[in-house]
Amino acid sequence: MTAAPLILRDGRPVARQTVFSAAAALAKRLSASAPGPIMPLCGRRRDLLVSVIAGQQAGREIILPPDDARSAIRSVLGQFGSALVLLSEDDPAVTGVTVLRVPQTIFEAEEPVGTAMTWHAERGVTLYTSGSTGVPVGHRHGPDFFEAGASAWARILEADKGPVGMVVTVPGQHMFGFESSVLLPLGADSVTVLDERPFFAADIVKALHAVPGRRVLILTPLHLRALVETGERPPPIDRAVIATAPLDRELAARGEDLLGGPIIEVYGSTETGMLATRRTALGEDFRTRDDVSLTIDADGRATAFGKFLGDGLVLNDRLEPAEGGFRLIARDKDLLKVAGKRASLAGLTAALNDLPMVKDGVVLPPAETPEGTAARPVAAVVAEPGTSAEDIRRGMRQRVPSVFVPRRVAFLDDLPRTAVGKVQVETIRTLIAADETGSDPAPKPSFTIAADHTSLPGHFPGDPIVPGAVILDHALAAAGIASVGRLMSVRFLGILKAGEACSVTARTDDAAGTVALDCVAGERRILSAKLSLRRGNV
Repeated sequence: MTAAPLILRDGRPVARQTVFSAAAALAKRLSASAPGPIMPLCGRRRDLLVSVIAGQQAGREIILPPDDARSAIRSVLGQFGSALVLLSEDDPAVTGVTVLRVPQTIFEAEEPVGTAMTWHAERGVTLYTSGSTGVPVGHRHGPDFFEAGASAWARILEADKGPVGMVVTVPGQHMFGFESSVLLPLGADSVTVLDERPFFAADIVKALHAVPGRRVLILTPLHLRALVETGERPPPIDRAVIATAPLDRELAARGEDLLGGPIIEVYGSTETGMLATRRTALGEDFRTRDDVSLTIDADGRATAFGKFLGDGLVLNDRLEPAEGGFRLIARDKDLLKVAGKRASLAGLTAALNDLPMVKDGVVLPPAETPEGTAARPVAAVVAEPGTSAEDIRRGMRQRVPSVFVPRRVAFLDDLPRTAVGKVQVETIRTLIAADETGSDPAPKPSFTIAADHTSLPGHFPGDPIVPGAVILDHALAAAGIASVGRLMSVRFLGILKAGEACSVTARTDDAAGTVALDCVAGERRILSAKLSLRRGNV
C-alpha cells in the first residue's frame, strides 16, 4: 500500500519523504549547535514532527512542557537548566532563551532518506504532567515505550484498513496529543494528520471537511461539549478519540449522534501513555490494550505490567476489576473522604455540571483543616445570572450525599483551564481568595457598536446584530490588549445589538501568561474568552 501524505498543510499534502528529508537537514543544524536538550514548542504540527525526528537523529534529549504557558516553560527549564527552544516561523516569540525557528527552506530541497522512524536508544523524550494541581512532573520515555504506543494507537484506529485523515485539537507536547499526532503518524504510514490545531467548534467542523480518508477526530470533553452545544453537524467521522478528563455518558451519546461515529475514551497518564479504552456511550468498563496486564488489590490499588513499563508501574488511581478490564473508581488525588464516606471529585464535578443553572463548574478538595475537623469540598461555578449559592447546594443535595455538598460556592466569570481543558486548581483558589476578601481592583471598561458600523449592513438584514469577530475585537481593545499570542477559547453566549453598552472584565494570570475576558450587556452575558498573551520574559 502506498504511504499516505504525513501532513495536510493549508490544504496541500506533505509527503513523508518531504518531512524526513527536512528532518535530516534540521538534524545537521542541531548537530552543529551547542550541546544540550531541545524543547520543541512548535505550534505547527509539521514543524513539531520534524523537530522530534531531527532531535532523535541528532542524539539530542527532547523535553516537552505540557503547554506553552510561561509558567510551564519556566518550571521545566528550572529542572534542566537550559534548552534550545524550537518554534515555527509564525509562532509568538519566546525571550530569555535560545531560540531556533524551523526554517521553511529545509522543506524545499528533498534528499533521498529513509522514512522509518528510529527512536534513539540513549536520548529519550521527557513529557510533563499538566500541572493542573501543582508543579508539572516530567517522565522520560524511550524506544520500547514509543514503538509499543504507536502500535497500540494504530490498533485503536484500525490503521491497516486504509487511509486515515486525522484532526487533532490538543497540543502535540501533551502526552495525549503526542501519542495521537506524533507517535501514531510516524508509526503508521496510512495516517495523515492536519497541520493546524482547530479549537472552536466551527473550525473543527471545517477541518473535518478538509481531511482525506476515514475521518478521525482527536479531542477533549471540552471540545465535544462545544460541538454538541452548537449543533452544527460535521461530515460523518470514522471515529473520535477523547481524553484528558472523565467523559459523561450522556455527552458521549449525544456526541456520537452528532458526529455519526463511535467515541472512544482513552485511559492513561503521562507516566504510562494510553493503557485502556472504552466506548463510553455503551458502558463504564475500560478494556486494557493487548500488551498490558493489570493487578488490582483489595483496596483498588493497581499495578500495570507490559514490556514498555519495565518491572511494572503502580497507578495513581483506584480501580475495580471488571470483565475484560476494569472500572475507574477515582484518581488517588481525586478521592475525597468525609465522615467515613468516599466520593471522587470528578463525580462531584459531574453532578455540579448536571445542574441546569451551571454553565461550567468544578468541585475542589477542601483546604487543609486542623486535625479532627470536618472539611467540605468547595465549588467554583460559572452560573446563569441570578443563581444563588443555596440554589447550587439545593441541587447538589438531590444528587450527592449531604456530607459532600459544598458549603462554599464561589461564583466566577470563567474557569481557568490549561491548553487541554484541565482546570488550574491553584489559580481558581487564588480567584476564590480574592473574592472572599472583596478585592477586585480591575476596572470594567465598556464599548458600544454604532448603528452605522460597517459590519452591520447585510448581517441579518432588517434586524442586524453585531458579528462575533467585531465583539471580540472591541473587547480586546477595551481591555487594552494589543498583542494576542493565541486564542484558547471563545464562546458567544448572547446577541449584541448596535447601541448597546457592553462592559468588559479582564482577569490576567501573570504566571500562566493568559487573560480571561467576560463581556456583559445589561444582565446578558455576551462573550466569554480566554487567550494567551505574546510571551514576554520567561
